[in-house]
Amino acid sequence: MKGAQIVVMSGLIFVSLTLLICACAIPYKIGDEETPKASWWPLFVLLFYAIAAIPHAFCPVMAGSDSDTAGAWLAFGDFLVALVATSVFGFPAVLYNGSAISLDAMLLSMASGIVAILTAWYVSKANQDEY
Repeated sequence: MKGAQIVVMSGLIFVSLTLLICACAIPYKIGDEETPKASWWPLFVLLFYAIAAIPHAFCPVMAGSDSDTAGAWLAFGDFLVALVATSVFGFPAVLYNGSAISLDAMLLSMASGIVAILTAWYVSKANQDEY
């Protein structure tokens, strides 16, 4: 990767994490509480960000040089990444539906997910251009 690509990638990661932390810092009044409190539940989306990298790390290794199973392992890895990427958007929606976070926090959390997926797309595009 070139220096400019690393700067863009790190900037996108910074924006994604900033949106996620802003989603956590929004005060939200739960029930009959007198003072609104910040809800840190959206921060659990970071687990999905970390889990999404695992299939891309191990599925090409499992595919090996055998051409019969290589396509199946790579497709299975893509399926697992898509499943986790769906959870990046589904988890904030479930938190909002369960009244654990506000609508603003859900939208900021989903915006963070969009930026994270755009970052992953940019990294994969940059890696394809090198080869």
